[in-house]
Amino acid sequence: MDASKHSVPQPRKFKVGFCECFGCSVEAFPKALLRKSIHPPLRPLAWLVRSLSPNYFRPDLEYAERIGETRDWEAFWTLANSIRRDMILNHGLLRAGLHLRISGYRLIKVYQEITRHRRESFL
Repeated sequence: MDASKHSVPQPRKFKVGFCECFGCSVEAFPKALLRKSIHPPLRPLAWLVRSLSPNYFRPDLEYAERIGETRDWEAFWTLANSIRRDMILNHGLLRAGLHLRISGYRLIKVYQEITRHRRESFL
C-alpha cells in the first residue's frame, strides 16, 4: 500500500469540541465562549457594558477565536494562562479592577466540563 495515502488525523480544534458539547454553531462560538468564561456574578454587568459599548469585548472575542483554533492542551493552557499578563485584556478599571474580561481560570473550567462530557480529552 502507498504510505502517502495514510495519514494520522489531526486533533480537533477546541471550538469543535465546545460547539458539540454546548450545542452552538461555529459562528456563535466566540460569543458563547466569552459568555461562559466571564465570572457568573459579572454576566449581567457584561451584558450592560456590551449594550452600551458594543466594542468593549472585541479583544476578548478575538482571544476566544485564538483559543478556538488550539488543537492541543499545551497551546490551550498557554493561551488561557497568558490572559492575566495581556495588557489589552487588563487595561482599565472594568478589566483590571473588576476582571470584566475573558477569564483563563474559567476557560480551563470549560475545558474540564467538555472533557467530562466526552469522557476523554478532545485535544
